[in-house]
Amino acid sequence: MTVLVNYCCHELNAFECPALVQKLNDAQKLIEVYISQIEILNSEKETLEKYLKELIQENNEA
Repeated sequence: MTVLVNYCCHELNAFECPALVQKLNDAQKLIEVYISQIEILNSEKETLEKYLKELIQENNEA
């Protein structure tokens, strides 16, 4: 019995639940991708806001 428990614990990782570990890793990778996309979108938003302010200022001066 001890050998079986030892085998399950150390060799099979039976109590670590590898399927859940893989799902967690996949979710973390997706989060990293989404964070990167958010940073890109925020940068584009800032650029557009600056451009819009310039256009408004030019329009007010004309």
